[in-house]
Amino acid sequence: MSTMQASTTSTGRRRASALIGSLFCLAFLGAAAIVLTAPSLAASQQAAPAPDEMKILERVRQIGMKLKAPCHPEMMVAQHESPETLLIRKEIRQMLVEGKTEDDILNAMRAKHGDTILAEAPLSGWRVWAIVGGAVAVLGAFLLIGRFMMAHEKAPTALHVVEEVEEEKAGTKVA
Repeated sequence: MSTMQASTTSTGRRRASALIGSLFCLAFLGAAAIVLTAPSLAASQQAAPAPDEMKILERVRQIGMKLKAPCHPEMMVAQHESPETLLIRKEIRQMLVEGKTEDDILNAMRAKHGDTILAEAPLSGWRVWAIVGGAVAVLGAFLLIGRFMMAHEKAPTALHVVEEVEEEKAGTKVA
């Protein structure tokens, strides 16, 4: 084999090798694209929930926003994804399907998990008195401040007295 034929053959092998590498790369990228898009394609092919089911799911979300997640009290049941909150949402959905009202569901959750599950604690005796007492205290403070301001508004200030004296001296005081 001559030198010319050997260099042509090695160049051909390099090109074939590069072509095979490029094809392998394209095949790998194509397979990766299929694997990555398959879940979204499957999800888009699932049937959309019926309108009644959509209403139920919205009610589950609304009620879930009134309940704290047992495992993360700073989050609401509707926002947190954990086994406990999924179970609570499933129970809420079942109660809604059974025709229970929101108050029935909240009371059932309160009976099962205690008052700490409620996002807004129910008004008990001391909370009512604390709210009413605070409102009365604020109202009383405003009345006292208003009365104080009215009492001091009638008394002339030093600036008013000086202005009146200067007006009298100038003879420009208007009675």
